[in-house]
Amino acid sequence: YLSYTAHDTTNYGIGDAAKYVAWAWTANGGTTSSNTNGSITSTVQANTEAGFSIIKYSGTGSSATIGHGLSSAPDVIIIKKTSGTEDWYYHSLAQLGSYGKNLRLNTNGAESTSSTFVTGANSTIINLSTSTAINGSSTDYIAYCWHSVGGYSKFGTYTGNGSTTGPTITLGFAPGLLIVRKVGGDRWIMADNKRDTSNPNDKFLDAQDNHEESTLGLTGGIDFLSNGFQLKTTDGGGNANNEAYIYLAWREAS
Repeated sequence: YLSYTAHDTTNYGIGDAAKYVAWAWTANGGTTSSNTNGSITSTVQANTEAGFSIIKYSGTGSSATIGHGLSSAPDVIIIKKTSGTEDWYYHSLAQLGSYGKNLRLNTNGAESTSSTFVTGANSTIINLSTSTAINGSSTDYIAYCWHSVGGYSKFGTYTGNGSTTGPTITLGFAPGLLIVRKVGGDRWIMADNKRDTSNPNDKFLDAQDNHEESTLGLTGGIDFLSNGFQLKTTDGGGNANNEAYIYLAWREAS
């Protein structure tokens, strides 16, 4: 991923000298393949070394499975309907404790529970139930999947302590991109080592909002460490006492 300054005054909405950030993962160099591991034939781009895949599929309206192209079950599954309006649904057995629970990437709401979304996953497939949000009949979807890769990525949980000396999370690498989210409802706080190069890192963007960089929800910031990160705030967005949080962390690719 990268941070850059645009010098473009065309009609694409990129203002002269405006600042932007983009986070990017490569998935098989953009080469797709047909995956027939599931009951639905999916089109997949997969980078098994990085534990990341992109899945395109059409739903059936009945319980079904799709192949994800990875070497182990995804830790994180994000699904979005592309042929109609729908939320971004986030599933993680490891982080939320059940495939039936989900968060939405485009809202700050608490986790919800439904038996009609993702119901399971293994080293080859993802199980889909019947919700039109993820598996409507003749409806198109895109899914993004990750699993943890030692020294490169980690997806986990922590419990806040409400102190400016907050939890220290060991990752096994220095984070390049970090996303933090309270399970009970709050912002999707996104920090990286390009927009802020010193500690505490406090130039946050929120996935569910359109505002500029700020410290909203995490005053005091986060220390990016050589082997992980530490919360330096008492704000509810990242470190409320006894609240459950999830995090997604990636090392910058060399």
